[in-house]
Amino acid sequence: MGKPIEQALNECLFFSVKKLDRMLNKMADEAFKKTGLAPTYGFILLILKEKDGLPQKDIAQMLYSAPSTIARFVEKLEYKGYIKTVSDGRLSLVYLTDEGREFIKEIDSS
Repeated sequence: MGKPIEQALNECLFFSVKKLDRMLNKMADEAFKKTGLAPTYGFILLILKEKDGLPQKDIAQMLYSAPSTIARFVEKLEYKGYIKTVSDGRLSLVYLTDEGREFIKEIDSS
């Protein structure tokens, strides 16, 4: 007779990774809660702190996200005044603003 479904799911790598993913997302949400932003916004700002002036597509690759998804995050961060985008030919380069640098100090303490 086969294993009970609950045991089979617990032993399945796919479901174990999904469970870990949910737990890590919950921890990240909690850590960033006081900033008022979802973790991805914070990760974008932290990436730019290290490598300012990156193309949006590079940020998307670093975060394993679709460029269109990152474009929405960038748009909101730009609206809040934390970043600015500069067109360089076909690329859209993303830079931190002074306000963004100040906000990163708050994120670093999260």
